[in-house]
Amino acid sequence: MSKQYIAKDDKPELYDQMHTVHKQLPLIILLNLPLIAVITWIYWPWVDQFWLMSWAGGMFLLVLIRIVLVIIYGDKLVANLPAGKLQQILVLNSLISGLMWGVAGYLLFVPDKLEYQLILLIILIIKGTGSVSSIVNSLPAFYAYFPISMLPISVMFLSQRDLTSTLLGVISLFFTLIVLLFGKNLNRTLLESLRIRYENAQLLEETEQRKQQAETADREKTRFLAAASHDLRQPIHALSLFLNVLEHRQLDTDSKSIIGQMQQSMTSLEHLLSALLDISRLDSGAVQADKQTFAVQEITDRLQTEFQMLVEAKGLQITWPQKSVFIYTDPVLLEQVLRNLVANAIRYTPTGQINVSCFINDNKVRFEVKDSGIGIEESQQQAIFNEFYQVGNQQRDSRHGLGLGLAIVTRIMALLDSRIELISSPLNGACFAFELKTGQATNTLIDKQQSAPAVFLAQEQEHIVAIIEDDKAICDAMELLLESWGYRTIIAFNGDDLLSKLQAVNNDPAVIISDLQLGEGRNGVKEVALVRQTLEKTIPALIITGNIEAEAKTQIQEADLPWLYKPVAPAKLRAFIRSQTTKTAV
Repeated sequence: MSKQYIAKDDKPELYDQMHTVHKQLPLIILLNLPLIAVITWIYWPWVDQFWLMSWAGGMFLLVLIRIVLVIIYGDKLVANLPAGKLQQILVLNSLISGLMWGVAGYLLFVPDKLEYQLILLIILIIKGTGSVSSIVNSLPAFYAYFPISMLPISVMFLSQRDLTSTLLGVISLFFTLIVLLFGKNLNRTLLESLRIRYENAQLLEETEQRKQQAETADREKTRFLAAASHDLRQPIHALSLFLNVLEHRQLDTDSKSIIGQMQQSMTSLEHLLSALLDISRLDSGAVQADKQTFAVQEITDRLQTEFQMLVEAKGLQITWPQKSVFIYTDPVLLEQVLRNLVANAIRYTPTGQINVSCFINDNKVRFEVKDSGIGIEESQQQAIFNEFYQVGNQQRDSRHGLGLGLAIVTRIMALLDSRIELISSPLNGACFAFELKTGQATNTLIDKQQSAPAVFLAQEQEHIVAIIEDDKAICDAMELLLESWGYRTIIAFNGDDLLSKLQAVNNDPAVIISDLQLGEGRNGVKEVALVRQTLEKTIPALIITGNIEAEAKTQIQEADLPWLYKPVAPAKLRAFIRSQTTKTAV
């Protein structure tokens, strides 16, 4: 069907009716040729031959016209004429055909020859029932043909005045009425099926459009997040570095207090940005589970160290799993789930204890994080998994969290083919639990550097750390921070600039730290490769980026380079530099 035609005519259902009739007409038209010849032969001895030949000639002419209109030029007419005009042509054609067969019912009716009368009646009945299947899609065309073709022979039977003819006349009239009613009902059913089909087609088209709109919106969202991530992380990263420099300066008590408050606000901002981006990446499908077999204790040991000071500060008691259980899942996502659940338990447990446990349950590893905190009312137990919903924090105090931790947990659970369970009541604490597949014992270890606490010497060995960065504020902050740690720094805007400056000092850097997205369309990974290739040394390098797109991550991984997301915690940055300079010294 031509979409251009439908838009022009705005009657797609009528057009479809005409198209259906057009497909059925050619065979019926061609069958008329032998039928006319047979009728002429049968009735040649019994009726006036002039009128018989006139009728046969008229029928052959009508068939010829219909062959030209329907078979030869039909496709062009259907494709170019409006549906209303096509229906007018069909009705006129059906009316003429009905008149010609009606004339046959009068002209070929042989008095006192019942067998010939019955032959004629049977022919007209067959033609009439055939019209139900061929042109009933167009009710006006059906009405124009069928009753006119049947009425004359009915009248002829009734005019004979004998009982048999009268019965045949009544039967033919009754048959005509029944077929008309049947044709009307069939037409209604066909129209209803057409309407349903067009409604379904329209719904399908709307669904496809909405799907495309959703996909477009998702792509735009991903691009926005990538841009927002980079643009927001840049100044936050610089500010974090400057604050760390100030923190180690000789300042009065009031200034240190202000810096402490600024650090707290900065930490809240970093957590909010990271949580929002985590939510968005999980919703957009950018995060994929990288499942592997490992020991759960590798994660719980890190978390125990991470939360130790916070637990001691609140005077809480916390227990961790002591037995090593192997599991098959994504270690990074599992660690994030446990971190969020433990942080949530600590936040809502003013006094008492927290128990983190993991054990085998029906070939699955069951994790439980129980606390003796304030508990959760049943009416709130669904809402707490929504974004920004927090129990007892209507004032939105960021010190009590952001309300995103459990929303992230729910999404990660879905990604790991599991679900989070909650058992809680007011004043009786809460228990969050989930189950994952067990794994076989293996030597696979998770890189502990990312979460391990760093212990530093008071004075670093003097090494050159090269910084490739095009943001001046970050350059200044990095230079101040690294020099406060005892490192010499060389700041460069790209690889060529760094090579030029290294040639001037006649010394190679111990570590290269590069931003991923640089000015003039340059790329940190390629700039590091350029420096290494020119110096003919595999100098340790770290990529720092605010780009959260999977493509950027893949690019860094293919170059086998470690990376950190902005804003980078100075402790993590210092831990990386120390780990690399220690190797260099050895």
